[in-house]
Amino acid sequence: MEDPGVNGRQVEVSNKPGRESIMRLRFGLVAGLLGAVAVLCVSCVRETQRTVEIKVPGMQTERDVRIVTNAALNEAVGRATLQHGYDICVDKGTMFYYEGARLLSREYQRHILRCLREIGYEARIVEVRHWPAPAMPTPRGWLQAWPDRHAAAISIPAMKTGVDAHRVVGAIARARAGDDPLRVAPDPAAHAIRVTYDTNQLALKNLEGAIANAGYQANDTPPSMGLPDSFPVGWTPIWMY
Repeated sequence: MEDPGVNGRQVEVSNKPGRESIMRLRFGLVAGLLGAVAVLCVSCVRETQRTVEIKVPGMQTERDVRIVTNAALNEAVGRATLQHGYDICVDKGTMFYYEGARLLSREYQRHILRCLREIGYEARIVEVRHWPAPAMPTPRGWLQAWPDRHAAAISIPAMKTGVDAHRVVGAIARARAGDDPLRVAPDPAAHAIRVTYDTNQLALKNLEGAIANAGYQANDTPPSMGLPDSFPVGWTPIWMY
């Protein structure tokens, strides 16, 4: 297209969009795409969250409620909070609990003991020391994956069985992670507990198994999974001489 122009000179006028218009168009497309992705991500997160009610007929007393809540809390929340680990000797009533430098805090140590006492286990922290995890071989050489690991030696005389060990682990999970009523909410009147969990990480059977290993029937899962005693899940049995 030609324009008469100025002073009789003809000036060519382009119908093509300018650079600024193209940039605005691109920005709008990118913003729209990012918005769609965000909505999709939120939708996916919502779809992976599931809330269930687990019937626990044996949940009768306040102590029962606390033990069952601790077991569900450990499974749904506690396993993903902070780096930690357990070695347990039921023959000697001794636990080696591993966490970070927070174990050096006297207040945190007292909090652990309170959580254990709440479910009927008197305990004593014998010693806490810096104990880095052993280095592991990798294709690039030896790797120290947990240099800040600390170990607490805890004496728990009443911890004599696998069921006891699971209850102790649940109590320490509560000390480590705290209560989370939005995700783990007991209903003592209904002898049930409601748990919200991520289906990408857990299944209902994991929650039922955690409660059963603490000595309680959970829906149709019998106490101790129908065995004479609960087997180790999430903790390592050791023997001391």
